Amino acid sequence: MTTQEFLSYMNSGQEVIAFSDVHLKMTELSNKAMEITVELNNVCHTPDEIKSLMEKLTDKEFPDGAYMFPPF
Repeated sequence: MTTQEFLSYMNSGQEVIAFSDVHLKMTELSNKAMEITVELNNVCHTPDEIKSLMEKLTDKEFPDGAYMFPPF
């Protein structure tokens, strides 16, 4: 299941069944998000590194001129 398929399913309001493909994708994405936020919160980063980590976390481009002050 792709991330886009997962998001579409979640936006549909349908039930998430334990151990289904949707549930497994949710677990995968949650674990990825936890890894990235641990990295953001526990290591000192340059603004470019923060931008890169935020793009990994959100799967979207981090806007130019935006800045984040971890911990997140």
